[in-house]
Amino acid sequence: MTDQEIIKLFQAHGLKIWMEPNKKRWCISGQAGIIAVCLKATRANFIQIQDQKYPLEEVTHQIYQLAEIKLAFQQLIFE
Repeated sequence: MTDQEIIKLFQAHGLKIWMEPNKKRWCISGQAGIIAVCLKATRANFIQIQDQKYPLEEVTHQIYQLAEIKLAFQQLIFE
């Protein structure tokens, strides 16, 4: 997915998404379950958070257990 497609996906679900250019990371704010569903919908395999690469499935599983979050990440990795 392109950056624009990812932005539209999250915005279409009522989530706030923005890029912090100085830290070169994406930020998403909103209901945790909706964020997890949108992340899965990107079909990325991994997510990079603070220079660490994590399987997206593990991250979304942890997010589902929360209510409201702000998630910051550097990139989604499609492999």
